[in-house]
Amino acid sequence: MDYFNNRFMNPMNLGQLSNPCPFIYVSNLEEAKNYPVVPNNTCILFKHDFSEFFIKKVDSMGIPEISMFKTERVPIEPSPVQADIKSEEIDALKREISELKALVCQKVTTKEGNDEFKLTPVDSAV
Repeated sequence: MDYFNNRFMNPMNLGQLSNPCPFIYVSNLEEAKNYPVVPNNTCILFKHDFSEFFIKKVDSMGIPEISMFKTERVPIEPSPVQADIKSEEIDALKREISELKALVCQKVTTKEGNDEFKLTPVDSAV
């Protein structure tokens, strides 16, 4: 058995393993101070209501430093549709479509009063 010489598990990197839980919750500053962090690592600790969070850093000597931040919820508004197209451009495009329809289609009014467009042969349109 090669248990102690596992080439995939370096014991020096145990503190750098990924945390399966993305958030670590604490109740207050005292709990954040007491939360264990491996030397040479940083940990983000959230209060249960997300009103504050703490960043706890521990240097190579094992001396911790903790910072507290307040959070504010910012509502996300839907992004406005870009109105780069001017109404004149839309009108010009409508005119072009009408001209092309006139070249290719023939407007026929049915007995019910509905307008229909029937394709005309391309040769006769020119």
